[in-house]
Amino acid sequence: MRAIPVVRTATIALLVACGGEPTGAPGPQGAPPAQQIVVDGAVRHQTIDGWATHLRMWEEDKAGDRYDPTIEPYAARVFEFLVDSVGINAVRLEIPSGMENPTNRWTAFREGRLSYSAWQKTRFEKINDNGDPNALNAAGFQFANLDFRVEYMLAPLRQALEARGEKLHVNVNYTDFRWDATIEQGSLSHASTPSEFAEFVHASFVRLRDRYGIVPDAFEVVLEPDNTAGWRGANIGRGLIAATDRLRASGFTPEVIAPSNSTMEGAISYFDEMMAVPGVASRVRSFAYHRYGTERSSDVATIRARAQAAGLKTAMLEKVDAGIDVLLEDLTVGNVSAWQQWAAASSTKTSDNGGYYARVDLSNSTKPIGMAKHSAQLAQVFRFVRRGAVRVDATSTGDKQSVAFINADGRYVVIVRTRGAVGEFGVLGLPAGRYGQRFVSDDRRTESIAPMEIPANGFVPANVKEAGVLTIYGVP
Repeated sequence: MRAIPVVRTATIALLVACGGEPTGAPGPQGAPPAQQIVVDGAVRHQTIDGWATHLRMWEEDKAGDRYDPTIEPYAARVFEFLVDSVGINAVRLEIPSGMENPTNRWTAFREGRLSYSAWQKTRFEKINDNGDPNALNAAGFQFANLDFRVEYMLAPLRQALEARGEKLHVNVNYTDFRWDATIEQGSLSHASTPSEFAEFVHASFVRLRDRYGIVPDAFEVVLEPDNTAGWRGANIGRGLIAATDRLRASGFTPEVIAPSNSTMEGAISYFDEMMAVPGVASRVRSFAYHRYGTERSSDVATIRARAQAAGLKTAMLEKVDAGIDVLLEDLTVGNVSAWQQWAAASSTKTSDNGGYYARVDLSNSTKPIGMAKHSAQLAQVFRFVRRGAVRVDATSTGDKQSVAFINADGRYVVIVRTRGAVGEFGVLGLPAGRYGQRFVSDDRRTESIAPMEIPANGFVPANVKEAGVLTIYGVP
């Protein structure tokens, strides 16, 4: 199993005190400090499915109007970094609608024969392979873009997780964007012809299984339907029924995720329309949303209530520039089981807008890959809270927020968000054992504390002196 590296910053003062020197020796267990976090492992909430990324680096060079090949020598190392240092264990694998087309534009784009602007304009152009949705014409499908992302990005991500004894959670996500009138849509509408949509989705699943041995764990029906030409709530419902019927006939039983609107308000209305389609309620497993547009905590709570009433999970699956506070709100108010910021990596030639998990310095041959804007603090949750973990109750006194989990191996993790110096506090309710601490300040400075032994009915003492994120985690 690949060990998770611990980042230590020897040049800064100790940020988190753990009861004496960080030697790992048991600390004194008198009365806990007045400030407390109380964990109640008997009160359980959602189970965590994973922390996801979109398979996108800087290959689509908008400014240069071209494909940028400099991602290729870095791709494998980037995805190893995402596993080992950030904690990514799930992936969104997009299947663009324009793959149903007799022309292979992706290869032309990658080889420099097609500009980025021309590729972007035609990537969702759909031309029917033939008139029979039950008889696929292989010449009418172009999988080069899908193959590229699997081979250069998904494969090293999967291998890095397997080296840790974990399995990558693969979510196949249909995309059919039309931001403006220049985006060509072609002569076929998957939104209005569910049988053709089912053929397209089935062909993609078969490609992944037969060529790469990948059986997707999830199927996200359509990405941001409010940014498409024809996908609305009822269309999603009808397409979902047709696609899952076709997949089931071939032995595919992915978890179904929808409606995945760009805004929370839109997701609520689309969800209601989708669920009104007969048969949908028994097939959807997760109510997904993005967080663009107006962001209201009341909408997060409404999504949670809608999902719980229908017996569904929730998932927040895209928000560029989302940091630790968005994640914690989605976990506690939205009760999400899965969460995603956006994409894998930017380079020094692209802006670090916080939408990426890794940043690659193309001029640094020694250590080119590092954390992007929010990743160090997101990793305080991602790296320690793994698939199968269950969120449990945690209540705080003082100016701090706490979230607690029990991992599948029984070890507890407590995340503490501070917005300033909170001083000494004790974490109660944890079982006896060894607990380490790791802190990342708001300005990205990091410090780790060696594990200390906590007796039965004891507490973990901590002392946070600035704004940041503290993770207290059980160790063997």
